[in-house]
Amino acid sequence: MLEKTVLSFDVAMKNLGWACLKGGCPVACGVIKPQVPKELLCLKGSKKLLVRQKNELLVKQMVEGVSELITHYRPDFITGEMTTGGAKSASAATQLNMAMAAVLSVCIMQEVNYRWCSPGDVKKITVGNSKASKEQIMDWAIDRYGGDKSVKEISIQKGKRAGKVDRRLTYEFLGNRLPAGTFEHIADACGAYEAVKKNMTTVKKPGAKGYRNKPKQCSKR
Repeated sequence: MLEKTVLSFDVAMKNLGWACLKGGCPVACGVIKPQVPKELLCLKGSKKLLVRQKNELLVKQMVEGVSELITHYRPDFITGEMTTGGAKSASAATQLNMAMAAVLSVCIMQEVNYRWCSPGDVKKITVGNSKASKEQIMDWAIDRYGGDKSVKEISIQKGKRAGKVDRRLTYEFLGNRLPAGTFEHIADACGAYEAVKKNMTTVKKPGAKGYRNKPKQCSKR
């Protein structure tokens, strides 16, 4: 996979993170954020959108977004993180299943080879354990591929959390300045690439005891 162009996804309905990797290093990234237009959300009475109609709009935007990425980058392979469950509600589970079906359908229609991994696979390949936090995975991404992180601490003055401190994280990645809420999906997409790559690699002979192959390092950006 290292010599190929790969599109990797963090599959979700509200924030579908993606990264395009060439030669094993990311060259572009982003997040597809399907949204129902505000003017349609404001409709009342008999014109008010049904849940089914809202979902149709979201899926249409996702399919179009993924299709445009495939057309633009022409990947040899697609990888991605797809959860096997764990949604917080029936509605969330429905949207997650629709997102997975939408991405998978585009891959099949565009005739691009694909392979998926689980969130646990991503956590293990990036941080080394299945309980890795989102921040740890984001930190791994900039350490692995190059980037920077800034932390701003804000003291909360009012409300139930008065006296506590909020940490606002911002990441620099591929020339983009991204809030943590956006970058976490891109970092997951990069982690999915690494997890799938590892799962596809067959090690015929173990190395010397105590030695672990170090992953290829990309040039710092």
